[in-house]
Amino acid sequence: MKIFIIAGEESGDLRAADLVEALMKDTRAEFIACGGGHLRAAGCRIVQDISQMSVVGFTEVLAHLPRLLRIREELKRSVLRESPDLVIAVDYPGFNIPFLSWAHAKGFRTCYYILPQIWAWGMDRKERILGSSDILLSILPFEQAIYGEKCHYIGHPVVKKIKTFRSDHPERVVEKDMIGLFPGSRLNELKKNLPVMMKTAELLKGFRFVMNIPSALLPAAREIVSSQGFDCRIETGKYYETADRCVFAMISSGTATLEAALLGIPFVIIYKVSLMSYIIGRTVSRIEHIGLPNIVLGREAYREFIQSAAEPDAIRAHIMEQIKSLEGYGNASETLAGMLGQEDYAVNASKHLRNILEAKDV
Repeated sequence: MKIFIIAGEESGDLRAADLVEALMKDTRAEFIACGGGHLRAAGCRIVQDISQMSVVGFTEVLAHLPRLLRIREELKRSVLRESPDLVIAVDYPGFNIPFLSWAHAKGFRTCYYILPQIWAWGMDRKERILGSSDILLSILPFEQAIYGEKCHYIGHPVVKKIKTFRSDHPERVVEKDMIGLFPGSRLNELKKNLPVMMKTAELLKGFRFVMNIPSALLPAAREIVSSQGFDCRIETGKYYETADRCVFAMISSGTATLEAALLGIPFVIIYKVSLMSYIIGRTVSRIEHIGLPNIVLGREAYREFIQSAAEPDAIRAHIMEQIKSLEGYGNASETLAGMLGQEDYAVNASKHLRNILEAKDV
């Protein structure tokens, strides 16, 4: 038995690796993947590394389009050569929606694992996703109502990570004068978001500052910090440990916001992209909020400062007002945890996929 996985970026690589580990416990299969270090460590044979595939923003994707199309054609040849029993696409919609459509048309059983956010960018892709997938595995509870009976909510990856962390760190040990800066996991995010966060921090008197970034961004972060003469401790890895001791935080949009919310950390969301990407994004976006906690909750529990609204004076004023009373953040965190549940997403996903592989009803 062979399973072919397409994970186009780091987060998908990590989530897919969790799934592979769960499947390996009671499924005898060979795993072939377009992936990275996580899938490789999980035991997959990597036929295409994702290091040349991770881009963000509309204009950034256009600049790399020829390379991405070439990679997709190479992967099609790999699938035909391997003839897998199941093809699994992991998020990465611009690449994976057409790829999964092609695989399904060729007669392969298909799964979309961690679904494209069509509720944010365009419901016009819904029928194509449904028509090219035998099963949809969702990590957001409200997506079941969008996609229908093919879609199964499996739990969210962050829930498992938070449970593991809290088993070792049951209580927050907060440093009352510590504010965290979390500018993002990509270089372009760092360059756009960190300057705003630093300028805001310089207006917040009487506080110390700590930044946490991936180790790959350390040289760039040091250069930005030193060029502004900003006094800040820089840490890499162990995001939870850094965030957990902060009385407040500034976080770029992404999974980090959901993690911080479930950890019970008060924060604001600060996010900037290139002007063209922002204009296109706002034109096609169908949602009011961009922060995952706010989207799931259906309200702006965590204030968002996006693009031109990301003004240091306004951010500073909001933070100083919020620090006076933080109880509301605890209520939002508890509500969010209840909505996401406590299920292990990878274990649930593997159960559904075993049904597919055994040709049972899903």
